[in-house]
Amino acid sequence: LIQRKVSQKNVQAIERAIRCAALTGCPSLDDVARTLRVSPRSLQRSLMENDTTFSRIVERYRRQMAFQWLLRDDMSISEIAERVGYTDTSNFGRAFRKWTGQSPRKWRENLSGDLSCGSANRRTRD
Repeated sequence: LIQRKVSQKNVQAIERAIRCAALTGCPSLDDVARTLRVSPRSLQRSLMENDTTFSRIVERYRRQMAFQWLLRDDMSISEIAERVGYTDTSNFGRAFRKWTGQSPRKWRENLSGDLSCGSANRRTRD
């Protein structure tokens, strides 16, 4: 049996399928496999051959989207939690603390403080 290493291009296709599935809810392995026209087991094997897992890709997507949406101050933390696929704000908070070491609210506050200092510094230099 010849084993074929999946290219980075295929992993990127899997990531795109996960992003698309996330638009309608929490992406499942079965849904993404069906979209890609492969079996769930084949999808898992392909990811393992590239030293990653479906869960890691989903978590990376959730993290990226959480950071993007936290930059917007028109969305509440609970809205962001729901959009990135957490059914409970406290679960989102735990995941976010695992990623950054601080709560989403604190991260947002620190960011807005950094931005206002940056704009104040620009004004004094002009």
